[in-house]
This record gives sequence, structure tokens and C-alpha cells, in this order.
Amino acid sequence: MRKVGRGLLLLLVAMAVLAACAQPIRLAPAPTLYRVGEAFPADAVPPAFRTVDPAIFYVTDRQPEFAEGRLVGYGYQRSNAMALGRARVQFGDIGSWAGLVARSAADGPRMEELVTGGYEELVRFPETPIPGRRIGGVVEPDPGIVATYDADTAALQAAIRAELRLAGRREVIIYVHGFNNDLQDGITTTASLWHYAGRIGVPISYSWPAGNPGLTAYFKDRESGEFSTFHFKEFLRAVAAIAEVEKIHIVAHSRGADLVTSGLRELVIFERGAGRDARRTLKIDTLILAAPDLDFGVVRQRLAAEGTAAAVGQVDVYLNPRDGALGFAQALATGTRIGRLSPDDFSAADWQQLGDLGNVHFIDVEAAGADLGHAYFRDNPAVLSDIILTLREGALPGTDTRPLDRVRSNFWSLHENYPGPRIVREVVRGADRPGG
Repeated sequence: MRKVGRGLLLLLVAMAVLAACAQPIRLAPAPTLYRVGEAFPADAVPPAFRTVDPAIFYVTDRQPEFAEGRLVGYGYQRSNAMALGRARVQFGDIGSWAGLVARSAADGPRMEELVTGGYEELVRFPETPIPGRRIGGVVEPDPGIVATYDADTAALQAAIRAELRLAGRREVIIYVHGFNNDLQDGITTTASLWHYAGRIGVPISYSWPAGNPGLTAYFKDRESGEFSTFHFKEFLRAVAAIAEVEKIHIVAHSRGADLVTSGLRELVIFERGAGRDARRTLKIDTLILAAPDLDFGVVRQRLAAEGTAAAVGQVDVYLNPRDGALGFAQALATGTRIGRLSPDDFSAADWQQLGDLGNVHFIDVEAAGADLGHAYFRDNPAVLSDIILTLREGALPGTDTRPLDRVRSNFWSLHENYPGPRIVREVVRGADRPGG
């Protein structure tokens, strides 16, 4: 009985800590990149995107919710049908593009919460699995429904293609949220990352049915991520098949990293089995795993043993060994969470194996802290700066463009003033004084 009580207490505390994934989204303080000599690239933003309430695409398999016949949002329940929609995101109370540019480059208070301005569903696919009949040992899906599904895929591609014509670059940025997030969390975080990256390409939020209620919410969300894997693959395959798309960047947070790496693994195996080069056909240029809630052993199998990393331009994994949320997630699961790794967690074989991959980078965020800063990838100005340089420039760690400090092999450190010079603090007469 005492063990059950301790287990229940641990679960309750874990739920409270992991709920940090679902804090209100605000535009973070200006990235350090825009404070150490570089200006926010306002002139490079395409004219159609110079607005304080941009339209952000979303793809979801959440159940839609209606009020008086009008779509008002999406819940945590699963839908067997995938949908493409669009929502407006209002950047605080700033009324002009010039005002937003000034706030984006200046050091000052954070903006008010980013708010979505309604949902417009553009495409709703047929439910999956598509009904079929077994003929001659092969299940043949209903040809009429297949034709509808194909037409909807073409409609999704047409919508993205039209937006690409307005964008400065033929690239797509996909953000996949983590545990306990709702649709608005994903959309507003997508908008924030895309904005600070200079509004390059077309931003899309992929939202899976997270946010289940109750004491077992974490476990229910984990299974909802597994449920969503098929739809994520269908979505990613459709985007990659758009001829105008040259590069795809994916940012996955927390449990979203499991959904993304699972889907990519299966797509890579499929492409390889068809005799195609997945690096060329899937067009994944950057894969960012931010505070990933994933077992280290599972990641090694997916990235190295099964060759998923070889199908991506570069993989950046942001770590914080002091991440309190992942600490509790680790207590609920087995194995070390990859988002809490430190160099001491790597064996000699790990260093050899992961180092040989060449394109997988582990980045320790020094100033992430041990509090509920599980969303430091979007809130920490230094981390935002590194993500911006990766998405915008395609830069690699240790270059002049991304001056991360090498710890060992492919393990890097990101200090709090990055990409500016490291600030050394020394204690003088009981007070901290910045030093050289």
C-alpha cells in the first residue's frame, strides 16, 4: 500500500511538472542574435508576410468541435480523418508591422500572449483505414474513396503551393508539439519560430490528439502520438511530393519527437525498399529534436541502426541534463531520456557510433536551468538564435555562422550569450561582476 501511495504521488507530481508543456505562448524576448550586431531581417521578409496577424497552416487528426454549426476548435479526441486548415495568429497588441519589427529586435518586455483568430478548414480527408475487399490474396481499397483521398491530397498540395509563391524561399517549416498541448499551442509556437527565423518559407503546425485529461493523461497522450503516426507520414509524403518544395525543416518538441522519428523511420524504410534515395525524395534538410522525451536506446536504433539520420541533412538534439519535466518523465518510463543527456552518459561505443554518423549534433543548453523550463527552445533567446541560424542559413555547429563550443566529438555547448562571446562571471566581494 505504501508503494502504491508513493507511485501515485510521483504520478501527480510528474503530471504537474509535465504540464509545463502547455503554458500560454508568448513571443519570446528578442533572440541574442538580434542584440549582438545583427538586425531582424525585416527587408528580407516577403511583402505578403509583413503582417501582425499572419495565416498559419495546420494539419491535424484531432476531432473538430462545433458551436451553432461553426467550427470553433479541435479537442483531444482522435479523428480517423486528417484535415488541413488555416488560422490567423495575432502578435500581441501591436498594430503595425513596423511596431512588430521594432519589438522583435529590441531588448524589452515580452509581448502579450499570441492568440489564434479562428479556424478555417480547407481540406478534410476520408477516414482511414479506407475500406477494402480481399481479392486474390490482396486487399483492394475502395477505388471511389481512393480517388477522393487522392483529390484531397492534391488540394492540400495546391494550398501549400499557392503559399510558396508568396514566400521568399521554397521551403516548409513543420512544427510538431509535445505532451498536453492543444491545437492553439502548436499553431502559436509555429508562428513564433517562423517569425524569428525571418518568416522564411511556409510554416505548418502538425497537431496530434494530445491534451487528454486525468491522472493517466501522459500515457494516453503517448498512445495518441502512436495513433497519429500514419497521418503524419501521409502529410509529410504529400508535402515532399510538391515539386516546388526544395527543403523541409522539422522542429519536434518533447513527445512530438517520438511521433516524428517514428514516422520518418517508416518513410525511410519504405523509400529504401522502393529503391529510392530517401534523402532526395523526402527533402528533409533539418530535423530539430528539442527537449525530446525519448529513450536514448530507441533513438540510437532509429537514427543509427536503421539509418534514419542518413536521410536527413542534419539532426540537432537540444539537451538539458537539468530538465525537471524530463526527469519526471524518465521516472515514469524506462531508460535515459535523450533530452537529459550529458557527455558522461555516452559510452565509448556511443561516441564512436554517433560520431561516425557525422550529421547528428547534441547541444547542451547551459542556461536552461532545472526549473520548469521544458520549453526553453522557444523561450530562451540563445537557443532561438541557434535554431534561427540553422533554419535560415543551414549552418553546421562549430562554423563561423554557428559558433557553438565543442565539448567532444559531436557534443556541443550553447552558452547564454550565444552567438555573442561567452560572458565569464566571477564573484567579487559577494557580487557577480561580468568579466572578459
